[in-house]
Amino acid sequence: MKKNELRELWGKTEKQLKEIGEKVVVIAKDIKKDAVYGAKASKIGIEKLSLETRKKKTFADIGSEIYKLYKKGKTPEQSVVKFCKMADAINRKLSAKERAGTTLKSALTESKKTAKKSPAKSKSKPKTKRKKK
Repeated sequence: MKKNELRELWGKTEKQLKEIGEKVVVIAKDIKKDAVYGAKASKIGIEKLSLETRKKKTFADIGSEIYKLYKKGKTPEQSVVKFCKMADAINRKLSAKERAGTTLKSALTESKKTAKKSPAKSKSKPKTKRKKK
């Protein structure tokens, strides 16, 4: 190649490299904007989730207070009484499950005690020690 051709080729290459560099800068700025947007969107999503959780807890607290009134004999609105009765039924089922769990645990404990007192007879031959050579 001649020097002039080499200089011309280098000039084109240099121009292309500058264009690529400028494009990379633009892309980097866009990525940064997208990252900032993504972070802000995530923060808003988390804040919304937090507010939804607080709202659900508030509803649960309201229900708890109404149920306490119901148990004290203070009649809340009739539309709420049906939910209080449902809660009573659930509480009865929970108590029954707790009693069943306690009974099962006691039975297991007793079974283990009995097993320790009368060890099961083994039908396998006793193991003998091997002599080292």
